[in-house]
Amino acid sequence: MTHIFIGCNRIVGRRQAYFNKLSALEVNATFDDEVSGKRLGQWRTESRKGFAFTMKASCGVTHAVTSSEQLPESLQSFPLGDFGLLRDTPAVRAAWQETLDLAEQLSPKAILLQTPLEFSPGSASVARIRWFAEELAPMAGKVRVAWQPHGLWEVPGFVELCHEIGLIPVYDPFIDEPIPAGKGTAYFVLYQRRGLRSRFDDFDMEELLELCEPYQRVIIIFRGTDCYRDARLAFTVWQAQQDEEP
Repeated sequence: MTHIFIGCNRIVGRRQAYFNKLSALEVNATFDDEVSGKRLGQWRTESRKGFAFTMKASCGVTHAVTSSEQLPESLQSFPLGDFGLLRDTPAVRAAWQETLDLAEQLSPKAILLQTPLEFSPGSASVARIRWFAEELAPMAGKVRVAWQPHGLWEVPGFVELCHEIGLIPVYDPFIDEPIPAGKGTAYFVLYQRRGLRSRFDDFDMEELLELCEPYQRVIIIFRGTDCYRDARLAFTVWQAQQDEEP
C-alpha cells in the first residue's frame, strides 16, 4: 500500500482548516529565517495524526547569502561568502545544523535542498552533492533529504544520481516524465498549468495517483496561485479511491 500525502508549499486560509483538509505542507519559511522553532513546534502539535511536513533547508546551505538579515543570529558571525552551493565550509556546516535544529521541532518527513542556477551540472557540483549525501545528510537521522536542482540538469540523470546516493529526487511527474520509478519515497511537485488546459481535472489526478503506485510513500506538493484548489482536487480524488477499496 502506498502512503500518499498531498498539500501545498504554503498555508492557504486558516491554518487549522488547512491541516484538516489536506495531509502535507512544504515549509519554505525555514529557508531564510522567517519562522522560529517554537512556531514549527506549534504547527506540528496543531496538525492531525498522519499529517506530513517537509521543510526547505537554510539558504546558507544551498545559496549565496548577500545579507546577514537572511540568517539567524547564530550564523551571522560567519563570512557571507562562505555560505551556499553545498561547499565544505564551516558556514555551510553551521547552516545545516541550524536546519536540523528546526527539523527537530517540526519532525518533517523530508528536508528539501533546492539548489540554484549557479549549482550547474558538471563534475564539481556532482562531487559536492555526493559529499553532502555522504557527510551531512546522515546527520538528519531518520529524516530523508530531498533534492531539487534548478538549471540545466537533465531530469533522468539527476534522478538516477539521487537514487545512487540516497537522496529523494524532486520533480514534476507530468512535465518531466517518463522517469523510471524508484523505490521507497517519491517527492512530486506540480506547478500551475498554462495555456489551453490551465486547470487540472479529475483525470489528471487519477493519472497522478497511478504514478504513485510503485512507491511506499509519496509526497505531492502543489505550487502556484491555485495550489490549494489543485491540492484539494487531488485529495478528493484520492479519498474517493480509498472509499472504493474493499
